[in-house]
Amino acid sequence: MIVLSWINSPTHKLQTFVKHKVTDILKHTEPQTWYYVPTKQNPADIITKCTNAQQLLHTPLWFSGPDFLRNDDKHSWPHQPGHLSVSDLPEVRSQTHLTHKHVTDNNSFIYKYSNFNKLTRIVAYILRFIHYCKHKQSKLNQINIKKRQQMRIGDVMPLSTSELNSARYQLAKLVQLDLFFEEYQLLLHNKQLPTSHKLNSLNPFIGDDNLIRVGGRLAQSPYNYDRKFPILLHSAHYITQIIFSTYHITLLHAGPQLLLSHIRQTFWPISGRNLARKTTQSCVTCKRFKGKTVTPIMGQLPEQRLHANFVFSDVGVDYAGPIMINNRKGRGSVLVKSYICIFICFAVKAVHLELVTDLTTESYIAAINRFISRRGKPNNIYSDNGKNLVGAARMVTNFLRNHDVRLRHGTAAASSPNRTSTPTFLETL
Repeated sequence: MIVLSWINSPTHKLQTFVKHKVTDILKHTEPQTWYYVPTKQNPADIITKCTNAQQLLHTPLWFSGPDFLRNDDKHSWPHQPGHLSVSDLPEVRSQTHLTHKHVTDNNSFIYKYSNFNKLTRIVAYILRFIHYCKHKQSKLNQINIKKRQQMRIGDVMPLSTSELNSARYQLAKLVQLDLFFEEYQLLLHNKQLPTSHKLNSLNPFIGDDNLIRVGGRLAQSPYNYDRKFPILLHSAHYITQIIFSTYHITLLHAGPQLLLSHIRQTFWPISGRNLARKTTQSCVTCKRFKGKTVTPIMGQLPEQRLHANFVFSDVGVDYAGPIMINNRKGRGSVLVKSYICIFICFAVKAVHLELVTDLTTESYIAAINRFISRRGKPNNIYSDNGKNLVGAARMVTNFLRNHDVRLRHGTAAASSPNRTSTPTFLETL
């Protein structure tokens, strides 16, 4: 029976060896040409036992075969039992069946909205539609006939405060059923939470609106019901997250402490402090206005700034202005443009000021001459690449060489930040 069941079974379900043998059989025959023969009427069964030649001579079944084969009437053939199922056969490949169940979330529409106020209004309209479908005729009777005549097709009555509160409570209940389902069922049936439960410190209870609320010591206070007993939420839920983001924008991008304090007047979110901090830190507007400016790392100080020396031994010179001064005292004076030539000592930061009437070379040389006469002869004078200074470099250099003073020009970029080994001025001589 096993072999006959193999022949009538799909070959891809059989083991490799049996599969090849059955395939060879089916190449030359058809499955319906094979029938079941009982063991006692099967000639091939004789030689499978210890039978000698003398015994075969006295066995008609060996020479003539079974009697039903010589009879043309197939009704006399042995009874054909049913085939074995594939799962009951040996040498069958093991099969694994995987069942995937797709669960559709009916509340997936809430993830389309990132503003809690907008989501509340949408839920309020949905609840109004459901209420109208259940009480259609009675609701129409409540509307004034004159008011109905004034309303056009497509007009919608504005949402009332009670409708908005009902929608807000439905969203809060959705959060509780998603993340506090077991606790909700226990409290709904007036049962106590386990002793080690983390919500026990909040003294939770089911309010008149079938919501889990946080108990406290403000039951005798004049505050409203939501403030005395806030609604329990969890920071891991999407609705709680958009509540924080909406309140953050409504409060003009308030900080974590103010945001959490305002929300706790209506809701009590678990891990609310972390969510408030996360909301403010992820706000793009807050990042833009509270960002810290980068403080550049200044370059290395030149050698003359770090070694003690005589005052005005190494000097930097530059012009400031213009400034307006009177050309003379008394009546008829005229304001003329002048400049201030500033000499700064590198060692002690002493400052010497000289008034310069113009930007000519003669005025510059006169200022240096007055400086040397007052402060003494410097070893080095550093300046930038101003046009008045560079243009008159030859004349000034010849003047200073007579006084054994070296003149050095540089660029402002030489003292720019983030340079590790750049002096304050670059030598050009």
